[in-house]
Amino acid sequence: MRLVLDPNAVVSAVVADGVSRRLVEAWRPERRFELIVCPLLLDELEDVLPRERFRRFLDLDDVEVLMAQLRTAAVVVADPDEIEPVTADPRDDYLVALAVRERRRRPHLR
Repeated sequence: MRLVLDPNAVVSAVVADGVSRRLVEAWRPERRFELIVCPLLLDELEDVLPRERFRRFLDLDDVEVLMAQLRTAAVVVADPDEIEPVTADPRDDYLVALAVRERRRRPHLR
């Protein structure tokens, strides 16, 4: 199985127990699925996770560890070239484009 997680889901995994945390926990130690990321997604996380309001959940060293894990253990692919406006938040359109493109590239890995 392959997943593109919205950066908000990763942040949610850091701050609250729930589905997002269970997904990240399933990926981290055992790599039960391929996590697909791109530079835009990594940049967004790198911008959001170090913010002061998240420090009680994750210190800056933990942010560095998580980002290093994402850069080395996730499947890092290029940013999508064509981004159609399909979501209520245009800043999230790249995630849909990324998921659609990667599904087309590897249809045998659904």
